Amino acid sequence: GTGTTSGLNIYTGFKPSWIMIKCTSTAGTNWPIFDNKRNTSNPRNTAVFYNTLGTNSNYTYGVNFNDTGFQVIDSDGDLNGSGREYMFMVFSE
Repeated sequence: GTGTTSGLNIYTGFKPSWIMIKCTSTAGTNWPIFDNKRNTSNPRNTAVFYNTLGTNSNYTYGVNFNDTGFQVIDSDGDLNGSGREYMFMVFSE
């Protein structure tokens, strides 16, 4: 993670329809899921938390979906905390 909102770009080779992000280096963080149904345009800032049985949350910025992947535009520790490590799962449209 960079800890900035300037945009960390993740290349997947396809346009996402569903993204789950998990911080692997810090305990106690949420597992946000963004999709193209809750938010139909960028920024996708409404997420459901996989680890809390479907609790919804709104991030300040969230992520942007693009034609070849996604861009993290939030500095929240769940998504892009400075110096943290993350894994993600992405499904195509």
